Amino acid sequence: MSKLLIIGIDGGTWDVLNPAIEQGCMPFLEGLMKDSRSGVLNSTVPAITPTAWSTFQTGVSPAANNIFSFSYLNRQTKQQHFSTTSTMQNTIWEILSDSGLKVSVVNLPMTYPPREINGYMVTGVNTPSEDSDFTWPKELKAEILERFPDYRIFTLENMLRDFSGYYIEKITNQLTEIISQRLEVAKFVMKKQEHDVFMLHFQANDILQHALWPLLDKTCKDFDEKWQKFIFEKFYATLDACIKELNQTFAENIKGKDFKCLIASDHGFEHHEARFNLGSWLVETGYTKLPEKKLSLKKRISKSLKVGRILKHFFKEQAVNNLEKKLKVRSEPIDYAQSRALAIGKGSEGFLYCFDMTDRQKQELREKLLDIDLPDPAEGKLFEKVLTASELYKTDIPEDFPDFFLIPKSGFTVTGNIKKGQPLFSEVLKQEDLHLGKHSPEGIFVLAHAEESENGQERSIYDIAPTVLEILGIELPDYFQGTPLTRKASGSGSEENISPKQNAETNEEDEEKIKQRLANLGYM
Repeated sequence: MSKLLIIGIDGGTWDVLNPAIEQGCMPFLEGLMKDSRSGVLNSTVPAITPTAWSTFQTGVSPAANNIFSFSYLNRQTKQQHFSTTSTMQNTIWEILSDSGLKVSVVNLPMTYPPREINGYMVTGVNTPSEDSDFTWPKELKAEILERFPDYRIFTLENMLRDFSGYYIEKITNQLTEIISQRLEVAKFVMKKQEHDVFMLHFQANDILQHALWPLLDKTCKDFDEKWQKFIFEKFYATLDACIKELNQTFAENIKGKDFKCLIASDHGFEHHEARFNLGSWLVETGYTKLPEKKLSLKKRISKSLKVGRILKHFFKEQAVNNLEKKLKVRSEPIDYAQSRALAIGKGSEGFLYCFDMTDRQKQELREKLLDIDLPDPAEGKLFEKVLTASELYKTDIPEDFPDFFLIPKSGFTVTGNIKKGQPLFSEVLKQEDLHLGKHSPEGIFVLAHAEESENGQERSIYDIAPTVLEILGIELPDYFQGTPLTRKASGSGSEENISPKQNAETNEEDEEKIKQRLANLGYM
């Protein structure tokens, strides 16, 4: 039985890593790949952080985990809430722990609240705040904050997106500091015990590519070779050094025993051209209804944040109106009782809920969606597919899953926003939007120190959980959809006997903190 070091690179893509390697900025990763199985790791549908990393940990589909996005809509109350580990199936960390192996995981998304494992857990980006119990065991939190008093779940705040050299340097330097601190926290946790399995996840890569994608992708009109070189030499060279140091520290931790290193991403990246405001389209077509009397922005803020009494002391109506005009805010309230369809989300795909509609009416809605043109009708239709959850997944469908998953063509994303009086398509502008790059399904994997090397494979993120268990000598559950990377892909597992768990809603204060963090990162 070999030991295993796992490194998650959120949004990792060969479209960036290969040029960084070619320019000499990632020599350690290049060396690992010479003795490895590596290639493209296809993501879940949808190809976003919460679904992919939950499948990565459990080996089952988003439906079996009851997680399709960062948030979901409660069908009864029509209120939006956030996904947590409460609905996830048994994780590989728990399976390994039950077999007596020592396991630790640091900074991985979809690990909050932390589950009990035979080791240590430091939760990732969906954690409400540093005030939360973000570690297992709970006592580890105090140790981390004492050793790293400036530790934050994620420190990036909204900043002026002017795309000047100052902005590019500032965000690159800040994200580089974050991955360096993540490494130090991981080394601190790793040294607390000898490990059979250790995982560190780097979220910052995803944020950097969202914000600076045009400077990394030669196909973009704003590509700048000078800035690409700066980002490679600053961020990606540091990432490579972190991977190298983590490997060295792990080798010391296991006292020179044999180990494998598995590097994986949850999805890839591509250029982001425009957002389609599905919420606005639903209003225009009569599926979503707005109140007859428009609420002021002040009242909308008061209602959404539930702190109206406080706001009245700090905001004057005219000041709020001026702010609304300056920022071009068009977020509209919804008449939930009269609406037959609602959209949520701000990711790559769209999520659509239907209420009090017959199957025929739903099919008519699907046909209308599939008939939506791109901004240039000559380029075809917007949506590649409009699918139901049962068409996507092989298990029972959770109650609060959307009726339709909308998969747009490359370069386009879908939001639930309602922007009355504005075009349905919003161009992605570098001065305004943090997400200049968007997710694509094609991620990466590298299984280093493999018995047989084979590069250029195409595998699925469903294959990661079985790979981890096989390396550690643990029998694979029969419900796993994937196949270990060391075998030919088969996808023979069945989820028919898995029952999705019900959502357990978090408290309002925690939800507001999660909402603010996701907004800062451009996901709300």
